[in-house]
Amino acid sequence: MKKYGVLLMAVLLVVSCKKNSGGSTDIEPAVTPVGVNDGTAITKTIGSAGGTIVSGDGEMELIIPSGALATNTDITIQPITNTAPNGRRKAYRCTPDGQQFAKDITIRFHYTDEDASVTQPEYMQIAFQKADGTWEVLGNITNDVAAKTLSATVNHFTDFTEFDILRLIPES
Repeated sequence: MKKYGVLLMAVLLVVSCKKNSGGSTDIEPAVTPVGVNDGTAITKTIGSAGGTIVSGDGEMELIIPSGALATNTDITIQPITNTAPNGRRKAYRCTPDGQQFAKDITIRFHYTDEDASVTQPEYMQIAFQKADGTWEVLGNITNDVAAKTLSATVNHFTDFTEFDILRLIPES
């Protein structure tokens, strides 16, 4: 029997929809356990001049502009297990947890040809996990197909991942 892996996100959207009194559909966010450390953390001190830090595996990058931080701050990217529905490879914990920035920073994920082969660029997204275990999709995603990067701006640190809204994977 041919099996197709359909994005768990699509299933969650279908089974978790409910009608509210106004007739529109509400979607319950996915709630998952928090990921655990799964790789070597990279730490770099970044100050008011800004800077860039890249995860040890090269898959996640933080671009902090000048003026986003008032003082020198140790910024860490820690790979963690990815518990997000339809998450790709690892998720990343950015610390100090809850760090707020004076200016938006850019989070950039690098993806592979294999990632691109199972979905369309418009279905690639970035989400962050809240303290209650829910995942929130970022709304300002830029997908540079030529460079194979997904980018978004945020003003705080937490756990981040890239995921696909829809993914089809034929068995053979």
